[in-house]
Amino acid sequence: MEEANLQQSNLIDDLQTQLLELRKKVEGFRVSPEAALVETPPNAPMASAVLWVDDTPKNNSYLIEMLQKRGYRVDLATSTKDGLGKADQNSYRLIVSDMGRTEDGNYHGDAGIVLLEELNKRGSKVPFVVFCSSQGVRRFRERVKALGGRAITSSTTELRAVIDEIAPPGFNFDQLQADLSAIAN
Repeated sequence: MEEANLQQSNLIDDLQTQLLELRKKVEGFRVSPEAALVETPPNAPMASAVLWVDDTPKNNSYLIEMLQKRGYRVDLATSTKDGLGKADQNSYRLIVSDMGRTEDGNYHGDAGIVLLEELNKRGSKVPFVVFCSSQGVRRFRERVKALGGRAITSSTTELRAVIDEIAPPGFNFDQLQADLSAIAN
């Protein structure tokens, strides 16, 4: 089963890569206007870790594994409180959040908004992406945009495109830090 899962993951990765390349060629595709809210600022953090906040992280295992294969450490948080704690203690290249979460036994349909608001209060400049249902996209798109969120989408392919822009493959941040340290010494 593990080998079949690995093969399926590799197949999905290959198909999504090919789909994104075709869309780039055909449409000049980056991220659809429906998903993209703001451009990533030029001073975006260059950390080698991603924070993923979702009360059911197993639903995102394919994308989390993809980031790990790219050399990113992926920290998982299952609540807003846990996500904020990790964001306070670590540097992140990207924060991905779901919108609705069950926290402390209660469902909070706007937990992603609460997280983004709190990060803004703390001065975070880390690109923030919401991955939620299509209903969540329709309901919260303008609010996420007003709060400076980078994107909101219900599409795995669109999320993959956003991740490709912010946390590209083939870039080893740990190696870059080691090289810069060597140059400085």
